Amino acid sequence: MQLAKINNTIHNLPTGLRRTFHMRFTNSALTFTAIAVLFAAIPVHAATCSYSFTAEKAGYFQGGDYMQYCITANGTFANFQSPATTEMINQDGAYEGYGICELGGNYSYYDYGDEGNSGNWSAPTLVKQTTSEVVISRSTADGRWTLVQTITEVPGPPPYAKVTMTLENGTGYVTEVVLIRYARFVPSDAGGSGNYKENYDSTVGSTFGYTGEWTGNGGNAFGLMLQNVGFPSPNSSDDFWLAWVANTWTGPAPCGEPNVSSTIINGIGSGFLSYHVVVHRSATVTARYMSF
Repeated sequence: MQLAKINNTIHNLPTGLRRTFHMRFTNSALTFTAIAVLFAAIPVHAATCSYSFTAEKAGYFQGGDYMQYCITANGTFANFQSPATTEMINQDGAYEGYGICELGGNYSYYDYGDEGNSGNWSAPTLVKQTTSEVVISRSTADGRWTLVQTITEVPGPPPYAKVTMTLENGTGYVTEVVLIRYARFVPSDAGGSGNYKENYDSTVGSTFGYTGEWTGNGGNAFGLMLQNVGFPSPNSSDDFWLAWVANTWTGPAPCGEPNVSSTIINGIGSGFLSYHVVVHRSATVTARYMSF
């Protein structure tokens, strides 16, 4: 069975690489192990661009009033560039996405792009696509929850990407849920320079990473903020949200104790919003990504 799977995978490789594998492929245990090691070394990127958006106006700040981002089929960000040429999510991989924890039952689901996913999701459905907006629906494999994301380009100034997440309840009863939006903030050109260090902090409703004016990474002294917008809807007195930073690139375990940090100066890190909501039929929260 494993041999058949490898043969099928080899068949789908580019021609030149396929010839190389066929030349070396035998049934011996030694060659089987070598092939497994080679396959493990081939990089696999989950955060593949599917829906791209660009907003541009002249004269807002250095580089112009510019924003470009792309959304994957799963509804995570494949990149975020603002201002022009300043890329602050995708540097050798885009670590961005969402997580759900159903409290009580301890059901956990997440998809953080290139950082990894929980493997218990159904395939996404494209609900709507326009020149400024994409709507993506995705259910958990067990049918307990459906996450509908509406990601909208707002041209500004300043421009930002609005992320509206509606969680639909398929459990049949009212339950409390933690809904997460996570991102690894990185300096522009970190993938080329190898310097991924910058500063990280959070407020009550926002989390962000930035490079200071005098510690610039290639002169790009900018930052990226993930910010809550408004209140959950429908709003309950038990609903609340928190903004966190973490001194790791690993996305938060939705049902785990959050791995959080205080202010980070010249280090590596990530940030996330954590919404605690009571869900009857559905609940909606809104956030945005904005350069500063």
